Amino acid sequence: MKGHSWFPMSSNERNRLLPHNSSRNTLLVGKLQVINDSFNNNTSTKINYSDLCNGILDGIIRWVRIDKWTIEEWVLVGSITGFMLFTASERVSFKMIVDRVTPYRFVYIVLILFLLLIVNGSILLYKLCFTDKITMRMKKFPVTNIALMALIDVIQFAGLLVSASGVSPTMTVILLHASTPCFICGTFIVFPDRKYSPVQIRGSVLISIAIAISMIRPFLFLIDSSQQANYRIQYAYSSIFYVFFSGLLGVATLYKERCIIQWSQPIDIHYISVWSYLFQLLYALILSPLIYLMQNFTTSTWSGFNISSFRTNVIDSLSCIQGNTPNTDDSIYDTAFTSCSYSVLIVVGFVSSNILIQECIGQVLQTSNLLLGRCVAAAVFIAFIALGIYDTKVDYGNGIFGSNITFIDVIAVFVLIAGLEMYGEDMEPDVEIITNYESVNSGTSSSSKAGVDAA
Repeated sequence: MKGHSWFPMSSNERNRLLPHNSSRNTLLVGKLQVINDSFNNNTSTKINYSDLCNGILDGIIRWVRIDKWTIEEWVLVGSITGFMLFTASERVSFKMIVDRVTPYRFVYIVLILFLLLIVNGSILLYKLCFTDKITMRMKKFPVTNIALMALIDVIQFAGLLVSASGVSPTMTVILLHASTPCFICGTFIVFPDRKYSPVQIRGSVLISIAIAISMIRPFLFLIDSSQQANYRIQYAYSSIFYVFFSGLLGVATLYKERCIIQWSQPIDIHYISVWSYLFQLLYALILSPLIYLMQNFTTSTWSGFNISSFRTNVIDSLSCIQGNTPNTDDSIYDTAFTSCSYSVLIVVGFVSSNILIQECIGQVLQTSNLLLGRCVAAAVFIAFIALGIYDTKVDYGNGIFGSNITFIDVIAVFVLIAGLEMYGEDMEPDVEIITNYESVNSGTSSSSKAGVDAA
C-alpha cells in the first residue's frame, strides 16, 4: 500500500472500499451521454442543466458504487471524514480558547481536565455497569505509572496552552508535530532494538525540516535588533516554548508506551484515562500558582501576572466561565485579549472534538494502520486552512490575505504533509499496542506515531 496519494487512502485501499470496481471512464461516459441527450431532446442549443447535473451525479454514483457499500465501509468512510473535520475543529477551538481568555488560561486548563474526567468517567461507569469489557486484571495496572504519566501530561498540556497564545494560529498545527522527531530520537534510547525503515527516517527528517522552516521568522525576530519590539519578542519566545512542550509531548508518549509494553496485559483506555485525568486535575490544582506565573513568559511586559493578583484572577475567571467579561479597568493583572462570551461553549467544542477524534481513530486503526497516516496528512492540511480562515477573521497582519500567514508557513505545511505522508508509508516497527489519541493526554499508539500527533 505504498505510493504517494494526497487522498487519505491509497488506490488499493480505495479499491477495497469499492467491491464493484467500475471503470473510471463511466463518469466521463455519463457526462457525455447527458450532454448528447440534452442536444437531441431540444431543438434549440439550450442545455437542460438540471438533467446535466443529475446525469453527472448518477455517473459519480456508478463510478464509486456507494449504493453497494456495506455498513462497515460506511463507518470507515465516516470515521475518516470525521477524523479530518474534528481535527480541524479541535485545533481551531484550542486556539480560540487561548486567544479569548488569555488572562485566565490556567483556570481553563482545570476546566478542560475536569470535563474530560467527567466524560471518560461516564463512559467507564457505563462499561462497568452494563458490559464485561473491564476485567479485574485490567484494574491492576500500576497506579504509580499512571501518576507519573499524568504529571508529564499536565506539564506539557499546560505549557502548550499557555505558550499558544503568542503563536500564530497556523503555526500551532505545524509546530505541534515536533513531538514526532523527539519520539523517534527517544525510541533509539528506550527501545534500542526497534528499527525504523529508511522511508520513515526520511519522513521524520522532513517533519523536522518543516519545524525548522516554521521557526525561521521567530529566530529572525530575536536576531535582528531593529525589529525587537515587545510583541515580536513575545511571539518568538512563545514559539520556542511551544516547540519545547510539543517535544515533551513526544517524551510523554514514549514513557506511556514503555509502561504499557512492560505491563504486557490487556488494558482499557477509559479506565486508564479516568485515573490519568484525576491525577492531572489534582496536579493542575496544586501547580496552579506556578502555571499562573508561567503566563508571564507570553506577555510583552514579562510581569503581567504577579502572585499577589492570583486570588483576584481566580474570582474573575469564574465570572468569565459564566460568560461575563470582568471589568478590566484598573486591573492588577494583564487583561489583554479578554472576551468571555461563549467561552464555555468553545471549551465544550474542544473536549467533544477530542473525544470524537479518539473514537474515529479507533475505527480507522481497526482497518489499516497505514491508512491513518494518510488521514493525518489530509487532516493537517484541513486544519491549516481552517486556522488560516480563523486568522483572517480575528487578527490583522502583513501576510497573505491580510493575515499573519506568510509564504514560509505555506512552505512549512507542505513539507510537513510530505513528511507525514512519507512517514506513514511503512508500518510502525513492533506494532503491539493500539490504544488511543494522545491529544487528550490519556493514551499512546505505537501503531502510528505520526498519526496521533494531529492534536
